[in-house]
Parts: sequence; structure tokens; C-alpha cells
Amino acid sequence: MSGYETFAKGVEFFHQGEFDKAKLMYQKSLEVDPKVADCHYNLGVTLQVLGNMEAARLSYETAIELDARHGDAYNNLGMILEDPCADFDKAKDCYEKAIQYSPNNAEAYNNYGACLDRRFKDYDNARKNYLKALSLCKSEAQMYYNYGNLMDYKFSNSALAKKAYMDCIALDLITHGRITIWAISSTARRNTKTRERIT
Repeated sequence: MSGYETFAKGVEFFHQGEFDKAKLMYQKSLEVDPKVADCHYNLGVTLQVLGNMEAARLSYETAIELDARHGDAYNNLGMILEDPCADFDKAKDCYEKAIQYSPNNAEAYNNYGACLDRRFKDYDNARKNYLKALSLCKSEAQMYYNYGNLMDYKFSNSALAKKAYMDCIALDLITHGRITIWAISSTARRNTKTRERIT
């Protein structure tokens, strides 16, 4: 098989959930042509799914070396630098480059917002990035959840938090409960003094 054929087969295996086979196909493709940034990126995604964060990090870094404007590689590298590496400044830089090179990548705005929110306590800019993410993508429950948490805990805006949580729950039901919501709003928690688990 040619490098392109093994790359395409890797994509196919990945979408079928056969990650070990996908990894093998991407590695074979890179043996034929090691200078394909997208193949290094896809290998990184596969390795990340398989839990091999160090190898995934190296794949993303190689993709960026080959294509310095690879926004998706910067975004995923940022996630790894943030957790498990705890290199928050470098993660923040990666998210900024991801947004610069992929300005329509809602996930990059969401990740940047979460980094600003949780790591840098820059809540105003976190809010701006969450809102930008939601303006680009209205189908990701996690984005509504992050925004709801920020509105709830840092801005004490229970009305906006409740709306975001409700949007999250509606989407989460569609996606088979990937996210568990522990409370609808701080007001509800204060009134009931118990945490309600909604799945």
C-alpha cells in the first residue's frame, strides 16, 4: 500500500474505534513519507486516545515542526501540556496559536477558556472564549457545562448558569450521558442544601 492508502486506512480504523490498527497504519504511512504533518497529527490523536500522552505530545510537536500553522495540533498539544504535564504557560501559548491558525475551531476556544478559568483565574477572558466557542458550535454539551460553571461559581449569575446547564443536559441526553451535572444552579443548591445528581 502507498503512504496515502495506509493513511486513509488509519482514518477508517480510527472511526471504527480500532485504535491499535489505526496507529499501525499511521506508522506505516510515516515510514513511506515522514513529512506529512496531518499523519503525525492523526497518530498523535490516536496515541492520546490510547493513553500514551508522551508519544502523542511528540507526534503533535512533529506535526507543528512540519506545519507551523497546524491549529489542531496546537490545540491538542495544549491539552497534553495542561494535563498531565501541568505546563500551563506553554498550554496557554498553544491554545492562543490554535485560535490564531484555526479561528473557527470551537474546541480551541473552549479549551483556552477552561485554561484561563481554571489555571489563570482570568474569568472575564474565559467567559469571552466560552461564548466564542458556543457561537461556533452549539452541539457540544461540555461547552455549555463549562460556561454554566463559570457563570454559576465566578459570576453568581444563576439565570445564565441554569440556561447553560439545561442546554448541557439536553445535549448530554442526545449523546448518551457523557457528562454528569451535579447541580442546576448555586441558588438551587443553597435552597435545597443537597447536591442533585442529574444524568
